[in-house]
Amino acid sequence: MKTFDVSFVKSITDPQEQLLDHPSILIIGRSNVGKSTFINALANRLKLAKVSSTPGKTPYMNYYLVNNQLYLLDSPGYGWAKRSKTQIAEFKQMLDSFLHLTFKSVILLIDFKVGPTKDDKSFYQLLSDLHHDIIIICTKYDKVIPSLRIKQKKLLESQFNDSIIYYSSTLKTGLEEIKLRLFA
Repeated sequence: MKTFDVSFVKSITDPQEQLLDHPSILIIGRSNVGKSTFINALANRLKLAKVSSTPGKTPYMNYYLVNNQLYLLDSPGYGWAKRSKTQIAEFKQMLDSFLHLTFKSVILLIDFKVGPTKDDKSFYQLLSDLHHDIIIICTKYDKVIPSLRIKQKKLLESQFNDSIIYYSSTLKTGLEEIKLRLFA
């Protein structure tokens, strides 16, 4: 398994502070979909990105440098669990301003167990309308019993035009495919 040198660079809230010295890959998904766990798995480190037991804790756009070649840009989760209306409005405005930037790709993380939510579908449509290269990764693949996975895959594949990578941080299912797609 190929390893990557990944390091945290900085947190920002304003698109004018974006880092432009390397291409960026935006990571987006609902609260509690596993964005931090996903970054930690790519880095093969347990505590690079903070994993919280309470959804919606990431209030910033967080830059991680990979092999001194590209950035992963981790965004706050949509759904914004347990936030005030003011905070939710601020997050939405911040995220919207970042979605209009140029990225090498945008990773849309979807919880395989939950399936595509209304927000997942809305963000997918927005990313498509903005002509982003979308990589759909379904997290928590191991949380669905094998006999129900085929049904869940059919549901997901009927909702999206892009190919889907099924991923488990526990079993490392799909991790090599993801690395090849992102860093080839």
